[in-house]
Amino acid sequence: MKQKKIKNVSEFLGQIDVIIRELTYGNDKLCVFRGEQERYAVSGMPNIFRDESNKKLSEIKYFEQNILDELSSHSMQNKNNNLQKAINAQHGGFPSRLLDVSFNSLIALFFAVTPHYSKNIKSSDGKDAVVIIYNVDELYSPMSKNLSDEFNELIKGKYNEVRLLNYKHLIIDHSYLNERIVAQQGGFILFKGNEFVQYPKHKQKQIIIDGAFKEQIRHQLETNFGYNMGTVYPEIFNKVDYLLKKSELLNNDTYEINNSLNKSVESIVDSIDGYIQSIKLGKYNLINKKINQNTYNDLLIEFEEYLETAYMTIEDFKKSSLSVDGIYDEVKDKFEKHINSTYEELEMLGFLEESNLAPRKYYLD
Repeated sequence: MKQKKIKNVSEFLGQIDVIIRELTYGNDKLCVFRGEQERYAVSGMPNIFRDESNKKLSEIKYFEQNILDELSSHSMQNKNNNLQKAINAQHGGFPSRLLDVSFNSLIALFFAVTPHYSKNIKSSDGKDAVVIIYNVDELYSPMSKNLSDEFNELIKGKYNEVRLLNYKHLIIDHSYLNERIVAQQGGFILFKGNEFVQYPKHKQKQIIIDGAFKEQIRHQLETNFGYNMGTVYPEIFNKVDYLLKKSELLNNDTYEINNSLNKSVESIVDSIDGYIQSIKLGKYNLINKKINQNTYNDLLIEFEEYLETAYMTIEDFKKSSLSVDGIYDEVKDKFEKHINSTYEELEMLGFLEESNLAPRKYYLD
């Protein structure tokens, strides 16, 4: 089914409300938002994984650490904490594994319809844009020691060859480290490793913005939404409920590599469960003729490809420096148990019958 393009702020807000309910299953959970001015082939990708920066990330040892050190040596940063340096440098165009997001959907819409200030404001008009909505399971404070410790190991490349770790994305909470982040109600998604792994598909959805209506939407945002509680009344007591809600999701576990590995496996398992729900919904839509057989088969094939990639990731993990002291066996057992029970469920419910896929089991050495 072709997705409807949004032409005004009212339509956008209505669609946002529906999507948040779908992503959170009606629970009182948070979502974060990102606006992109064009519909890129791969959305939601930090710039360090693109083109020349990605090549340098793989070839130059301490590439990220060197950038942050140079910023400090040229008095462009006065922070001692590497993560805070990276956050402050985020808007300077430097290569970064941090992806900008906002806790305000209208800010994301603004970025979707408005180019960078260095460009003509109408330079992207006519091109369809997207706003990406990400479901948030847990948050990390930008000031927390556990996140700082993990970031330090990331930029030193200590475990970057372990692709399994890349499956866990860390959502960094809104901070007041600089005025721009405050104004944008900004947060970040931290992507790990030297290879880009997309944020789980079942935890994100997109809204398409009609490029022909960007100017109109900009006008509506300026006229009707130029102010909000955070900018007009910035006192802390106006944010009590909001901060309490986010505090329930904050992760302050001590950073240990085993914890990160477990989180990564849990993320893969969670994605598998997300695919199962999508397949069930797809079967329902197929029966009710809301989608055709090819669309349903494409979903099954996408699921199979995800499992294959996850399987190879676990196998690669066995060869890594972390695969010691029974860690591999623990990861393997959790992976095998969930995947095989998943296929048994699909086979039992008959969801594989219409496709050319043959149920298989994954066993690791």
